[in-house]
Amino acid sequence: MKSSARTYLPGVLAILFSLAVICALLVAGTAFLKEQRQRETRLAVEQAGLRLAAARPLQIDGEGAGSVLEEWSRATRDLADFVRPSVVHVNGIQTVRTRVGARPFSMTTGSGWIWDSAGHIITNHHVVDGTERVEVQLYDGQIRKALVVGSDPSTDVAVLRIESGGLIPATRRSPGEPVEQGELCFAFGSPFDLRFSMSTGIVSGLGRAVSLQPGGYENFIQVDASINPGNSGGPLTDHLGRVIGMNTAIATSEPVSPDQHVNSIGLAIPLDMIESVAEQVIQHGEVRKGFLGVEVMNQEEYIGTWFLRKGFSGRGVVVGLIRPDHPTRASGLRTGDIITRCDGNPVSGPDVLDSLILDDEDSTSMLRIWRNDLDLSAPAWLDIEWEREGNAPRDGLAIHSLNDKLAEFHRALGCRQRGVIVSFTQPDMPADLAGLQPGDLVTRVNTDPVASVRQLQSRISSIEPGESVLLELWRFDPSVGAGALVRIEVPLGQIDLEY
Repeated sequence: MKSSARTYLPGVLAILFSLAVICALLVAGTAFLKEQRQRETRLAVEQAGLRLAAARPLQIDGEGAGSVLEEWSRATRDLADFVRPSVVHVNGIQTVRTRVGARPFSMTTGSGWIWDSAGHIITNHHVVDGTERVEVQLYDGQIRKALVVGSDPSTDVAVLRIESGGLIPATRRSPGEPVEQGELCFAFGSPFDLRFSMSTGIVSGLGRAVSLQPGGYENFIQVDASINPGNSGGPLTDHLGRVIGMNTAIATSEPVSPDQHVNSIGLAIPLDMIESVAEQVIQHGEVRKGFLGVEVMNQEEYIGTWFLRKGFSGRGVVVGLIRPDHPTRASGLRTGDIITRCDGNPVSGPDVLDSLILDDEDSTSMLRIWRNDLDLSAPAWLDIEWEREGNAPRDGLAIHSLNDKLAEFHRALGCRQRGVIVSFTQPDMPADLAGLQPGDLVTRVNTDPVASVRQLQSRISSIEPGESVLLELWRFDPSVGAGALVRIEVPLGQIDLEY
């Protein structure tokens, strides 16, 4: 028996050695093939990028060679090759207890895109919120575990990190090249779990404020490219494959399910907001929000609401434009005063004031007014005597009801801008120190238009404290009876709580 064992031992060892060699070759071969695929993908991305950058109109011959449709088809194929390797599928997993024990369950699915070669991935906060662990699938099918580095619920941006190596980061558009309405755009992601899909459309609108979540900051890009559940977190690119935003939601009045088709609006978070949040999360692990130190109002609110914040409660009419030669100007009446009484009689609206003037037998009216402006430390009650002239004494004196909208009041003063009204500046805070005043109409932040309170909050909160923002605002000067655009640079403060 011992002799027989010695006889078989060399054969067994030879077989084991051969198997080890084969396994090593298989492992080496697999690694080689993986590396080869990555090299081929990188080469394809580089070539597609060069073709996209060099694309120009073709000469169309009589046979249709080089037609516009052919060029469009080739360009979109190149764009898909260029962008696809930077897109990922995100799977949020939660452990669910069943009768047979705890089992992992895919709680959420969404999309994302590679931020840098260090392994950072950008996606939506709502894609990973509440999950126990996250997995990321790359374009070539690889699945890697992901760590949530940090996220910001208010902007719906989250940063993940996966193992680096073999990653192709997305190309981002330069901040100096703003997105414009009407330009082509392409949405990538996993709609209804159909992974690495692509759709196309145009930028339908900018600066959209849609109430998707209470207290959220919203300043969306509106697109007509098809965006569905599962697209969330995927990149929105321009015609050169450069990221301009991140698909985040669809706005619809109807519930959306995989077997239901509804008319909806696709929305994406602008790149500048994503960059600010991502860089802060990567560097600090959290998002620090800048603030101006102001209270603001929308132009759609009523004039009475504005004056209620300034301390006025009651009835009256608001003085609008006053012609330079109108006698009330010489008497001291100003734009923004509230006329509450005329010759002792209450004034509840423009018609009431006109009736009181018409019924007055003499040519003098005593106006009781309420005033609150920068020259006064507190609101004041004043009496102004008005020596009326002619048969139409109110010609040249415009008045407004407290029930009129602030936008109508601004238009009457000559403002054709949309914006957000500063109702109060906090003492010794950035806005106050920089010279902002109550009544200023903020129209732009760093050249980006703002038309609502939430848009202003979105723009300011996405900029890191300590950086300066350039505010464009419309300011009315009662002394000259006209308004003008003013630009003020404001270094942002830091706020710990959302405002």
